[in-house]
Amino acid sequence: MIHINGNYLVGTYSSEEKAAVAYNKAVDLAHQAGISKNFPENYIEELSASSYADIYQQISLSPKYLSYLKGLPRK
Repeated sequence: MIHINGNYLVGTYSSEEKAAVAYNKAVDLAHQAGISKNFPENYIEELSASSYADIYQQISLSPKYLSYLKGLPRK
């Protein structure tokens, strides 16, 4: 769950590691969309950099969250 003008569920995942990576991806996309809020990000010690990158690329976020970001005015 990420809080931007209300709570947005970013998705449901099969492990805590995948959920943590998904949250980080949601934060990255929020920043890319121009949201300047200082979100805490997750550090996952159990994952190597390459494993993290693989999960990050493969993970899907909820369509509702992605739609919200697309609807934001660009700065």
